[in-house]
Order: sequence, then structure tokens, then C-alpha cells
Amino acid sequence: MNCRSRHLLLYFVLAGFVGVVWGGYLRSREARLRFIEENKHEMFKHPYEAQRSMVDRMMLGFGRGGFRRVTHGCTIPAVVVLVF
Repeated sequence: MNCRSRHLLLYFVLAGFVGVVWGGYLRSREARLRFIEENKHEMFKHPYEAQRSMVDRMMLGFGRGGFRRVTHGCTIPAVVVLVF
């Protein structure tokens, strides 16, 4: 593997990691705020039920946001790099 391809691979891995963290954080925060707003007046039987439900929604949001950001964050630069 030559130097240029190694740098490109490193760039895409780094862009993917940053994309997952950034997109996941934004979507999980949005899911958490939406959960709190929607369930403000709903009473759960036990506090851990509410916490578990919120964590489930946050993790789902993290996965969705991370996947969306990494697909946009890696495919667009890949096209630019391959064209030029």
C-alpha cells in the first residue's frame, strides 16, 4: 500500500469516526429532549422504566444520527477526492 492510499484510508476512517460521534450526539440529544417533552405528564410505575425507555430512544437516535452523518461525511469527500 503506497503512502497516498494509506493517507486516504486514514482520512476516511477518521471522518467516519468523527461523523458517528458528531451525528450520534446531535440525534441522541434531540431524542432525549423530545422524550422529556412528550412524557412530561406521563407517570411511570417505576423511575427505572422511564430511564430505560429514554436510554433506548437515545441509543436508537445515536445509531441513526451516526449512520446518517457518516454516510454523508464519507461519501461526499470520497467523490471529491476521487474526482480531483
